[in-house]
Amino acid sequence: MSRSRSFLASAAALFSGALLPAGLLFAGVTSVPTDVQMPGTQPGEVSGIQGVDKCDNCHGGYDPQVEPYFTWQGSAMSHATRDPLFWASVAVAEQDFPGAGDLCLRCHTPDGWLGGRSTPTDGSTLVSGDADGVSCDLCHRLTNPDLSEHAGTMFPPYLANDESPTDPVGYHGGGMFAVWNGNSKLGPYLDATPNHQFMQSKFHRSSELCGTCHDVSNLVVGDLAHD
Repeated sequence: MSRSRSFLASAAALFSGALLPAGLLFAGVTSVPTDVQMPGTQPGEVSGIQGVDKCDNCHGGYDPQVEPYFTWQGSAMSHATRDPLFWASVAVAEQDFPGAGDLCLRCHTPDGWLGGRSTPTDGSTLVSGDADGVSCDLCHRLTNPDLSEHAGTMFPPYLANDESPTDPVGYHGGGMFAVWNGNSKLGPYLDATPNHQFMQSKFHRSSELCGTCHDVSNLVVGDLAHD
C-alpha cells in the first residue's frame, strides 16, 4: 500500500472514536532507538501524575468563560492524543524510521509516556486515561532543566543540561522535560490559596516552558536526509 493511502486509512480509522483502533497499518517497535532517546525525565522515574478529573473540582464548574478546566477541554492540549492527523503522522514516521513514534508520544501523551506505555512505539499499550493528552498536572510539574529553581527528576546520562557543576545551561525544547516528583503543584503565583500544596515557579512565566514541546525538531532527519 502506498504511503498516501496508508496515511488516509490511518486517519479514517481514528474517526471511529477509539484511542488506537484495530486496523492501523503500522506496528511500532518495543525498543526505542538511541536516535530517538532524549534527555530529561525518563519513563518510570516519576509517579502520581493526577488525571484532569482531580482538577475540575476547584478549577471548573463556576464560569466557562474563564475557568481553566473548561477552556482546557477545548484546547489542542486536551485533544493532542485524539487528533486523527496526529496518529496518521505517527504511522508515516514509524514507516520512515521505526521507533520514531516514541518522540511523538512523549509530547502528545506525556502521562502515558512517563508511565512507560509508549512502547510499542505505535501507542498500542496506551490506556483510556492517556487520551486526555497534555494534562494540567503535567504542566504544573515541569521544572527548568537548568536547575535554577526546583530540580526535576533527571539521572545521567539523561540530564537535560550541559552538566556544568557551577552554572548549568538547560536544554529547552525537543520534548526534553524535567518533571518535579514532589506533591506540590508549580505555578507562577506566590500568594495563591489552593486546596493543595504549591510552590512558586518563575519557569511558569517563561516561554521556554511552552517551548519544551512546542519547539521540536525531527531528530532523526539528520540520519535520513541526503548528505
